[in-house]
Amino acid sequence: MATHNLGTRIARLEAIRAIRQRQSQFGRLLARPDPAAAAACFLPDATIEIGASGVFVGRRRIQAALTRLVGAEGPSSPGGMPNLAMHAQIMPIIVVGPTGDHAMATWRDLDTGARNGSAYWADGVVLTSYRLTPTGWMLASLRWERTIHVPFDGGWRENADACPPLGIEPDRPTTHHVPVWPNVPSEPLELEPRLAPVGDEAPEHADADVTPSHPDDAVLARVESLERTFEISYLVSRLGYAFDDADWERFADQLSDDVVVRLGTRAIRRRTAVLAALRAICNDRDTEGRLLETVLFEPEITFDNGRARVTVRFFSQWTAYGIWHELGVGTCDIEFTRVATGWSITRLDASDAQFTPYDRGWAKHRSTNSRLARAERPAPVTQPPEGSAGVTRTAAAWPIAAPNGDCTTDPALPVEQRLRRLESLVEIEQTQYAYGYHLSSLAWDQLTELFTDDGTIEIAHRGIYRGRPSIRRSFDLYGAGPEDGVLHSHLQFQLIVELSSDGSHATVRARAFSMLGRYRSSAMWTAGRYRNEYARLDRFGPWRIAVDHLVNRYFAPYEVGWKDIPHRDPPGPSETSPPDAPSTERFSLYPH
Repeated sequence: MATHNLGTRIARLEAIRAIRQRQSQFGRLLARPDPAAAAACFLPDATIEIGASGVFVGRRRIQAALTRLVGAEGPSSPGGMPNLAMHAQIMPIIVVGPTGDHAMATWRDLDTGARNGSAYWADGVVLTSYRLTPTGWMLASLRWERTIHVPFDGGWRENADACPPLGIEPDRPTTHHVPVWPNVPSEPLELEPRLAPVGDEAPEHADADVTPSHPDDAVLARVESLERTFEISYLVSRLGYAFDDADWERFADQLSDDVVVRLGTRAIRRRTAVLAALRAICNDRDTEGRLLETVLFEPEITFDNGRARVTVRFFSQWTAYGIWHELGVGTCDIEFTRVATGWSITRLDASDAQFTPYDRGWAKHRSTNSRLARAERPAPVTQPPEGSAGVTRTAAAWPIAAPNGDCTTDPALPVEQRLRRLESLVEIEQTQYAYGYHLSSLAWDQLTELFTDDGTIEIAHRGIYRGRPSIRRSFDLYGAGPEDGVLHSHLQFQLIVELSSDGSHATVRARAFSMLGRYRSSAMWTAGRYRNEYARLDRFGPWRIAVDHLVNRYFAPYEVGWKDIPHRDPPGPSETSPPDAPSTERFSLYPH
């Protein structure tokens, strides 16, 4: 393989990494809020289009639009609470152009917070383009299709879209009108999760000698840097899953002996003290009546002299059953140090956080400290769900690879194989995100195309549907297609991809968080985790889903939340469209 093609492929992966971090930075600056710094993520001649408010051209005008969108730092009114936003930039599908100096991407923006004294929920698709400059990748355009923005009180069941216009004259009219809630977009997104072949990587060169000449140290260093980025990202995801499951030993395994951990105004020093504080919340892996869901998204990672510094944001749903429930948003700064056995956390700082009681909301009460720190025991869970005898508790069903296990790389492999494995990680992640987009828009034909011919899908206790025709049939259980007044937002977070040694198969762990409902009728939060398998039938073929398996954590009515969540079973098999085989496992939902 020509060295030029090797360099081109490495540069493409570096571009994807840099673009992910640029967009994550943009969302974090919006959430601060710092519209001036967020506008500095754009090229001087860039454009932004937010909903139906028109197109704004140039940094100064972009800053003006963003200021109207998120406000500025400080109280929103005299004596009032500051504006608050989340603006999670998630589910990136990035396509780098053939010349390597421009790119396009699709993102999801999930937002909650309070603006001018009113709390809200918002969700929408963000379409972006980028150009490479001497100082790095910059946003060239951003079109924000804000499909739902509703008041916190009543959510999407009681409210139509209430996103206020920016209130300033645009430079150009709106280019693309998108329906807003309770209307929904009817056209599926055009998504390309695959990486295009480069040069002699193409199928017509399949029989050519692909062993590169011995790469120089600079090439190896670039590949190793990309490998370390995935390694740290997956370690952060494992840390979040261990916290969810109250798997305190596994959580603490990633900490150094002299670690410093901060949450809100509380600081805890040394691993033994951290472990004791965690066990004060609940016993190891005893999550009955305790919800510890902590969604982590799009970490920004830098390396320096054997250290990795991570800025990752979180969105939490923490509950003590029958006593309290709260939402949290914030930023977590984590510092890893390279040790003989892998990476060890020496600092974890989540002091930049805000929490609100779920039944009050961001506009009525906030605190920098969570009630979790009080270590209040939940009320007894006395009513078992129907048919729960002998089921597996959700937390016990999630074996995750060892904290310092390295599933992404093998330094003994030739550099081209290492590079191909990195490309596979990107393609698999982007395919899982495409799954989320198509599921959200009820684009069943496009979703079915993501599966292998003999793939399977197993959701909750609905049973197993085997093969593409059955998989397509199963999707009709959720509706015939996009329908006004029906919300079906399925978001994907916290991926961990583990490749087989030969690079032909992979397992994927992912977090699902969903907003479901029907206007004026119902609204529901749902969450769970995917344990999927992917397969690549030939070296140049696409990665496809071979096994899609979702284990649910909760179904929570919007008006109730998690504190007094009613007992229920996971959805069972359909009588009108029965599965091909029964479910492989039984599990119970929170609060069990």
